[in-house]
Amino acid sequence: MHDSTYGSLLKMKDGNGQYIIQPDFKSGEGDLLRGKRVNTSDFMDTLAAGKCAALFGDFSNFIIADRGGISLRRLNELYAATGEVGYLMWLRVDALLLETDAIKQLKTAAA
Repeated sequence: MHDSTYGSLLKMKDGNGQYIIQPDFKSGEGDLLRGKRVNTSDFMDTLAAGKCAALFGDFSNFIIADRGGISLRRLNELYAATGEVGYLMWLRVDALLLETDAIKQLKTAAA
């Protein structure tokens, strides 16, 4: 979830008056939402109409794989006039969610 979404959820309580995000006193490594570690990312949408505000679930079922090696190309001529050297780098990466029910999206209602 985005930092701003996290800030909003920190203020929310459940039906028993308990905050829905709780500190993890066992490991001291962050906060928990329904027993799962909370992570934030600026690449997630903020709380806005019709957006995916958070992902929740078992991310051990999400596999990320590097496909092949890294390719690097040095660009001598392109920047020769200014005494600089440029580089191009390629890396192929793929990802797969093995169990589609393992992760769910929190989508906000459309306006």
